[in-house]
Amino acid sequence: MNPRRHLLLLRCPFDQASLRLAHFRGKEPERISTAVVQCADCKREYPIEHGVLRLLEPSAVRDAMSAREQELWEKGAGEYDSRVTHGRQTLNAMEIPPTLRALGDVKDKVVLELGCGTGRLSTLIASACREYVAVDFSINELAILSKKLKPDARVSLVQADVTQPISAPRSFDLILSSQVVQALPTRDHRMGMFRWAAEALTDAGRFVFTTYHHGLRNRLFGIAQSARYTHEGIYRYYSTMDEIKREVVPYFDSVQVRPIQVVVPGAERLGIPPVVLSRVAELIPGLNQLGILLLVEARRPVRPPKEGSPSMAVEDGITLLRRRFEGVRDKHRIASQR
Repeated sequence: MNPRRHLLLLRCPFDQASLRLAHFRGKEPERISTAVVQCADCKREYPIEHGVLRLLEPSAVRDAMSAREQELWEKGAGEYDSRVTHGRQTLNAMEIPPTLRALGDVKDKVVLELGCGTGRLSTLIASACREYVAVDFSINELAILSKKLKPDARVSLVQADVTQPISAPRSFDLILSSQVVQALPTRDHRMGMFRWAAEALTDAGRFVFTTYHHGLRNRLFGIAQSARYTHEGIYRYYSTMDEIKREVVPYFDSVQVRPIQVVVPGAERLGIPPVVLSRVAELIPGLNQLGILLLVEARRPVRPPKEGSPSMAVEDGITLLRRRFEGVRDKHRIASQR
């Protein structure tokens, strides 16, 4: 946990109560590499090991599919770091600059990153932020990231489920996430992440993320909307623009979605640098539907009713009906696109 004051930003994943250092005598250090954190209410304890706060207990992974995905990500952490974080430079250059522009100025901001991986974004901007909390499912990826951070970095690394809230309400100015939504196995998982983001943001806060786009490119090349990268490999899901907006809108009043990372077939013959061509193509209706990713910018978070309140029951009933209707509509749309 680095630094200790970040405990004020976090909550117990079981009951959302505050966290504090446990079994500690004497003056508490500002920076912590090894310790135990305890929930103020339920008294559950969570270790801090090698500077990583582990809020994800094996028994807390909410379903078998999520547990399987976590296992796959743990096994592939090193390969992901070399292939994605430090490889694919052209694709990264098509994604990262527009994402950070949408995020805006991070100076003096308190920032939360959901699904930080091995630091593709956090290593670029964390030093400019006032405080930075980086969350990921994979302890192995967090271990890789920790080696890239300076000892005095204002960054805390937390192992947790990005679909389950572990932060104090209205405590972050900005939230970002890169290519995490596509790895969440169901609509409920995705909407759980969006709900958490809305709860964690200040009223003037902003949530920016990217995810795979089920657009023209997929239809041209026959890419399935829901599949695994390889046989028995990591799951991935491509969202349409309308679909991702419908999932985010219940939690934010303002949602903007646009394609980025546009790779134009045969572009190498034009002699235009692919990153430059992508920037231009993003602005051209129709052509931008070839974008591999969607960039989503969400503002004005909607506060969900508290558990047990009368409005909560109404909201849950409306949400259930809406999701059932949208699920049927999505199935018909997908079937018509085959």
